[in-house]
Amino acid sequence: PEDTAEHRRGRDDQGHVTAWIGRLREIWYVPEAMRGRGTVEEMLLWAGPLAMDPTEFKRVLNTLKPAASGDTIDVVRLKDGRVFERATRPQNLDGRIIGRVISYHDVTFHHNAQEQLAASNEKLQNAQQIAHIGSWEWDIAGDRITWSDELHRIFGQDPATAASPNFTQYLAFLHPEDRANAEARLQQALADGKPFAFDHRTVRPDGTIRIIHGAGRVEMDASGRPIRMSGTALDITEQREIADHLRVSNEALVQALERFKVLADAPPVAISHTSPAGHLYYANRPRSESPGVANKPRAHTAPHPNSAAALHHPGPRAATHAARSA
Repeated sequence: PEDTAEHRRGRDDQGHVTAWIGRLREIWYVPEAMRGRGTVEEMLLWAGPLAMDPTEFKRVLNTLKPAASGDTIDVVRLKDGRVFERATRPQNLDGRIIGRVISYHDVTFHHNAQEQLAASNEKLQNAQQIAHIGSWEWDIAGDRITWSDELHRIFGQDPATAASPNFTQYLAFLHPEDRANAEARLQQALADGKPFAFDHRTVRPDGTIRIIHGAGRVEMDASGRPIRMSGTALDITEQREIADHLRVSNEALVQALERFKVLADAPPVAISHTSPAGHLYYANRPRSESPGVANKPRAHTAPHPNSAAALHHPGPRAATHAARSA
């Protein structure tokens, strides 16, 4: 397109602008009086203030002496948001440098797209780090696996120095007892093309074991051959530890309740829990066998028999009665 065309200007060995080519005059707002010839110093008077960093813009231009050898390339950002790639090349005549061509290529769209992509990637990396979830992509044909920074951290690696693994190296990171199952699940996904999810353990370089929930999908080509696999890895170590702790605590509570029931049913103590209205919540065996208790109305809403409320606080104003049997 016209607004991304290359624009050039030439300079002789005295530093004069000898020609303006393309739309460079309009892009740089070159004054009519300077569209023929002009010195670099004159050009800097009007071009410098257009740059995002006028001081740097002038410094770079002053270093581009027409007689200097070698090509240069850099990026110029303007205050109006435009971005140009600036390239310079000396002009030679009979082995002698007689000037320099400076071209400006409008790369604003490409530059903005790169900045937006970088910003999106940064947001993604931050979100992954907060959630302890990493992402990966496996180029099957080339056996190259790309890991996100957070995935490297989950596996105990420094993202700045760690290299993404191939498939064999990935398996080596897993707990020895989980490798066969992980490989089988991934090979099955390659064979049937279906999404997959499974848990496995990884052993970090310092020996720490983490529990990972992995999920992914397979991408096929037109012939049905798997070409790419991608997915996520979520560190669920803390969640699994909490679940295990709750399970152990619940088992201990159930065992304690069973022991209480055994003790509560043993004579000579009769125990019952009733509401203020006289409804019966609980009665152990000796109390249940007491006269009049068997026909006593039960509360409409009773606490779960394994809950602490059933043993100690069945209602807001519940009463506990204990009497020794005759």
